[in-house]
Order: sequence, then C-alpha cells, then structure tokens
Amino acid sequence: MNMSGIIAGILFTSLSVYLVLPVDWSTAWLEEFVFVLKGLAPLVLLFFGLFYFVMGASDIHEARTRKKQFKKIEQKDENLS
Repeated sequence: MNMSGIIAGILFTSLSVYLVLPVDWSTAWLEEFVFVLKGLAPLVLLFFGLFYFVMGASDIHEARTRKKQFKKIEQKDENLS
C-alpha cells in the first residue's frame, strides 16, 4: 500500500494548523483565514447545491429509464405467453 497520500495529508494538515495558530511563533493568519472562509461559504454552498441538483436529476432519469425497460420486458413476456 502506498503511504504517500497519508504522509501528504498529515503534512498539509500540520501546515494548515501551523499557519492559523494565534501564537507568536506562527504566522497567525486566523483572521484572514476566517475572512476567506466567510467569502468562500456561498460558493461552496452553490457548488454542493448544483452537484445535488444534478445527482437528483440523474436519479430521476435512471428511474424513468428503468421503468421503461421493465415495461418492455413485461410486454415481451406477455407476447411470448
């Protein structure tokens, strides 16, 4: 198993925590980070909303297609009987 993904995740998580810590030996970017999160929140919500809308439309389409295929199979079975 490749451990590079886990190592990269730990590295990036540690770096992000270091960058936002409000202590003297850190960059203390917490205020800027919160500002960016506040600005990013509507975009993230928009992205997830569009994603779930497309997923729902896809589910409806698949359900309709399955229903049509089931009807065709039933008609073929009735014709064979």
